[in-house]
Amino acid sequence: MCQPWRRGRDLLRELPVEGPHPHRPCGSRRWFGPDRPDARQGAGVATLSVPAESPYQTLAEFVAAAKAAPGTITVANSGAGAIWEAATLALGESAGVTFKPVPYDGGAPAVAAGVSGEVKAVMAGVSESGAAAKDGRLRVLAVLAPERVAALPDVPTAKELGIDVVIGGWGLMGAPANLPAEVKQRLADAVHKAASSATFTDVMTKAGNTPMATSPEDATAFTQAEFQRFGEIYQK
Repeated sequence: MCQPWRRGRDLLRELPVEGPHPHRPCGSRRWFGPDRPDARQGAGVATLSVPAESPYQTLAEFVAAAKAAPGTITVANSGAGAIWEAATLALGESAGVTFKPVPYDGGAPAVAAGVSGEVKAVMAGVSESGAAAKDGRLRVLAVLAPERVAALPDVPTAKELGIDVVIGGWGLMGAPANLPAEVKQRLADAVHKAASSATFTDVMTKAGNTPMATSPEDATAFTQAEFQRFGEIYQK
């Protein structure tokens, strides 16, 4: 029976690395492969933010607090087993500290907890935390992206600040295995065309995400690498 996605963390801890995809605990690896018309359409950038009244002005100060009190610095996320919990764990590992992830029922409640000061910080996507950051309710300490993002141009990346971690959400289009070759190609071409359009790019960028249009081969390699990565994060 298909398990609820909220149990993703527990499923990943119990399963070997060669199991279901972490973003789809109910899915199957038969969806992935170079002959599948999969294509990645975008990446969601992770942000680490603190309440406006927080004493932490920089990522360095936040990490120092976690080092001084291991496992006590609370960081809200969108749910147990979700991408932003994994991002919190990955940031902690890269910084050599242990945070205390606090799962909420979605990104909006997690951001609300960050704004209210119910937690010390919140890990969320730009599209979730951006509005609160722009109106001053949250202070974004860093983005966990390869480079700064257009939606938050003044916010440094964690790598700029000496913590080598890049992690974020992503979206792709997948199809069942064993589709006829001509159907696979037609679907792959249609997805690539849509993902390359100005309309799609504009919508993704305004939401704080990174638009992209990859090939089925690239998407397959990426998902397999991410599966391996997330499995290792949660099995530690």
